[in-house]
Amino acid sequence: MGAGTTNPEYFDFERYATLEGYAYDVLAILEELHVSSFLNTDDYFGGFEQEDIDQLCGAMESNYQAWCSGFAPLVVGGDMDSVAVQELSRTLFSMRPDIALSSSKDLAVPVFISEYLHRILGGKSVVEIIVVEGHLPQLSSPEVTVPVLLRHIRC
Repeated sequence: MGAGTTNPEYFDFERYATLEGYAYDVLAILEELHVSSFLNTDDYFGGFEQEDIDQLCGAMESNYQAWCSGFAPLVVGGDMDSVAVQELSRTLFSMRPDIALSSSKDLAVPVFISEYLHRILGGKSVVEIIVVEGHLPQLSSPEVTVPVLLRHIRC
């Protein structure tokens, strides 16, 4: 589907009714770009070692704030004291992965994605479906979205 001037008639609602449709798109892109893996193997180098991924996930789980502080300068590419690094670190740490607000009609992230995340988080999350259209309900329907956001912020 893409972005920009892509014809919306090309969107296949049936294909994207499950995660498999999106997964097949990712696989097709990787195949087109000749990306064989995200893990290094004997025949391929350019990805990650499994230990690196395990360490990354472990660091995030054990001390998320410390991980944010260390990750921000790596991806921003700046001094630890720069405004951009500080802002990204603060933003990452402030994210609430346990709260998902989902538009009832969102082509980018259908409701089933939020429900899937809720399931894999083991029920330690809140999913609230807002009866609005669009991926950015804070812009398309602020009168409905803002009260919901405020309710969760105040929790």
